[in-house]
Amino acid sequence: MKYSLPALLFSFLFLSACANFRLHLEGEALEEAPSALGEPEFTVYLIGDAGDTEMGEVPPAVRLLGEKLKTAPENSATVFLGDNIYPDGLPPKHDPGRALAEYRLKVQLDILKDYKGKPYFIPGNHDWYQDEGRKGVERQEKFIEKYLGLGKDVWLPNHGCGDIETENLSKSVVGVFVDSEWYLMNWLKERELNEGCEIRSRQNFMFFFQEALKKNRRKNVVVFMHHPLHTNGGHGGRYSVKQHLFPLTDLNPRLYIPFPGVGTAFMFLRATVGSRTDTAHPLYREM
Repeated sequence: MKYSLPALLFSFLFLSACANFRLHLEGEALEEAPSALGEPEFTVYLIGDAGDTEMGEVPPAVRLLGEKLKTAPENSATVFLGDNIYPDGLPPKHDPGRALAEYRLKVQLDILKDYKGKPYFIPGNHDWYQDEGRKGVERQEKFIEKYLGLGKDVWLPNHGCGDIETENLSKSVVGVFVDSEWYLMNWLKERELNEGCEIRSRQNFMFFFQEALKKNRRKNVVVFMHHPLHTNGGHGGRYSVKQHLFPLTDLNPRLYIPFPGVGTAFMFLRATVGSRTDTAHPLYREM
């Protein structure tokens, strides 16, 4: 059977791309837990990549979560899963981008004012992108804990370390907090990365992580980290038609310059080899 080249290109570009990045809300059917299961022992609210908004605006997902937390039970936790400030974490006070970075963080912190449960924050790759690296992560940690004024650690793991942190969320629910960017990043660029930390190598990380699971094997363990095990987005090798035809829009939304062949080749490389933040990358697969 023979196929024309235009037909093959059409099938490849338009039938293989299915991801989009709009906010999706489920129907009312999922608002109530199945009655046969009874009341939940513990509830966890999750939100990630919430640190990208303009001055004076509130991201829709943050606004929605804020409404949920007004009636959230005390036996609950809210975990901010990293990338709390785009594009480069929290800069120093003298930096011209400090005001916008603070605003993007405060928008998230303000929804916790009357929250009765336990709030937690973990870093993502964008929180590490300050030139100071670990110092930028610690700066954000201090800002968050001072702003909330709860008198306890809400940023885990502490001090930019790769240590495994466990929290007893309830009688039978344990949270294990992991800094996945610490695991994936290029350690050669951060010479003092593990100074003062308990875990100083990826091998030690694996050992302590397994120990945390063994210690809590009779409980329900929830692992919190920024990078997902599986994703239907770009980091998982799923790309839109626009990314195949106009790959430069990933760098700047206005760069509608067609590079169909180049774009497809680049997407293929990301899906098979990937960068450190792509699920295809060997280090990512190892983690």
